[in-house]
Amino acid sequence: SSIVRRCVRAIGSCLLAPEATEGPFYWNSTVRSDITENKEGVRFRLTVIVLDTTTCSPLSDALVDLWHCDAEGIYSHYIAASLGQNTRQRDNSTFFRGQQLTNKQGVASSDTIYPGWYRGRATHMHVKVHVGATLINIGGAIYTKGGHVSHIGQLFFNDTL
Repeated sequence: SSIVRRCVRAIGSCLLAPEATEGPFYWNSTVRSDITENKEGVRFRLTVIVLDTTTCSPLSDALVDLWHCDAEGIYSHYIAASLGQNTRQRDNSTFFRGQQLTNKQGVASSDTIYPGWYRGRATHMHVKVHVGATLINIGGAIYTKGGHVSHIGQLFFNDTL
């Protein structure tokens, strides 16, 4: 695709994104492109390009798993823990969590918001890339199973909007 060609030309090589920890707030989510659930914040479309690290070619059908906190620093499914309560209790919320398969150009996009921040952390989003996952339909929602995780990383943002 022209996006991939422009990116490769701009950097001159295939760069690897650094690995990072998954963090404490991961929860498997559904396949969907709009992860906002109408939550407030500065909306934007995040586009990720996944490349095969051996060939620098676009990797199609890779599952990009994205999650981040809301504009106030709260993670869905872990609201109590996000508020500093010492609990492992989980809730059923799913805002700002979603997965997308990459297309033939290795591109996956999600509609989201600029993430908030919380004490001790820079403004960031979490990304996990799964390869070889199978899509399954459970009650009308699309989930994934199987495959393997090929990358766990974080995307960092400037604190000033």
